[in-house]
Amino acid sequence: MTDERPKLVGEYDLVQDFVNNNMSIRVLQMDGDDNAVGPHVHYRSSQVYIGLSGKAAITCDGVEHIVNPYDIVSIPVRSLHAARAVDGPAVVMNISVPPLRADDQSPSLGEKEAPDMRMPSTETDVDD
Repeated sequence: MTDERPKLVGEYDLVQDFVNNNMSIRVLQMDGDDNAVGPHVHYRSSQVYIGLSGKAAITCDGVEHIVNPYDIVSIPVRSLHAARAVDGPAVVMNISVPPLRADDQSPSLGEKEAPDMRMPSTETDVDD
């Protein structure tokens, strides 16, 4: 595991950034559309977002989930996701398993997934 932590995707306040061998936990404060987590993908880590205060919108693969305190949204590996505050400031926590690494985060630029990061589909002969 690398010691380098992932860069922020978007503009928001990183309140806490904890990492150990099993998981990483980040606490984020957002204030609105201009102060939000931008769309991005993780290729190794799955995440859960947990609302701590305020109301947030967590978008995962085009589906928006409104998160109030103690609500949880699961983000599977390879899912395009983003987060923003709704109706005022919001604080959310995300837990990444395995721990989020700097090389496991790609901002969405409308580009297709790199071939070396793509998993075989069920229609692909993986025995070759």
